[in-house]
Amino acid sequence: MTAVALVTDLRRRGARLYIEGDQVVVEAPRGVLTSPVMERLRFAKPDIRAWLEGDWVAEDWQAYNQERAAIAEIEDGLPRREAERVAVDCTVTKWLHQNPPPERSEDECAACGEELGEIGPDAVPVLAGPGHAAWLHWTCFETWRSIRRKQAILALRDMGLELPEEPLG
Repeated sequence: MTAVALVTDLRRRGARLYIEGDQVVVEAPRGVLTSPVMERLRFAKPDIRAWLEGDWVAEDWQAYNQERAAIAEIEDGLPRREAERVAVDCTVTKWLHQNPPPERSEDECAACGEELGEIGPDAVPVLAGPGHAAWLHWTCFETWRSIRRKQAILALRDMGLELPEEPLG
């Protein structure tokens, strides 16, 4: 079982995992942290820590994508092909969240680089990762979004994931 699958399984059973200092902390309902589960946690601690910190490797991304497809198919009742499309969209979205774009001045559009103008009528902040916003002209949003999604798809393909040219969303 990969670190992603282990964390996903534990979360599904009500556990909460987070990092505190040097420790991976697991809070779980009674009966979830059995001896075999604790052994897997000890063995997978470095991978779980990397996963929780967002420092994923190709196998993590593949496991995440497969897990999303299984959830969409089994729990949501989607046909396999549609479940795989949903999984790709989830995986791309997760990659975008973990890989925010380079920060730019709040005075220039993250897509076109031009001066923003007045906040509200001309420009808007868009959540672009943990604690990070990208400022865009309203008219540049779709271009920026398309560029970012293509960056995610290319990065995930470089890691060996087979992804269609344009997933959902």
